[in-house]
Amino acid sequence: MKHWIYPANPKYYDVISAFTQNNKTPWPMSSKVEIGDMIYIYSGNPLKQILFKCKVLEIGLSSEQVISYVEEYIKVQGKSPKKSFMMLKTIESFGVDNAGPLCFSALKLNGLKGSIMGPQCLENNIELFDYIKSIDKQEG
Repeated sequence: MKHWIYPANPKYYDVISAFTQNNKTPWPMSSKVEIGDMIYIYSGNPLKQILFKCKVLEIGLSSEQVISYVEEYIKVQGKSPKKSFMMLKTIESFGVDNAGPLCFSALKLNGLKGSIMGPQCLENNIELFDYIKSIDKQEG
């Protein structure tokens, strides 16, 4: 099992509603995620923090298979992504706290290098992984 940080852009997608109003949420796959992996959803500007911890239930879903789950949360219409999707189950919600332990500045102080523009495997950044584990006591 691996642990990932996946970015979300709140300008294009209502990530908070999507993950709080449903127990399962599809998300685009941009890495070699496997069933059982844990995904931390990081919201970009203006929130700039990890909001959710999720467990991967399914992988390799098509956009046609997930559109009914996501269409009400899409803020900006565009062409359908060609990526595969994974189905995530929300394990924990961390709440919005701009100065909290999972905000961008705290992550930077504890091993995050650069911005979160794409998926990052936490096993490749032990300092950051250990920091997040120290805050997230909940097991998946």
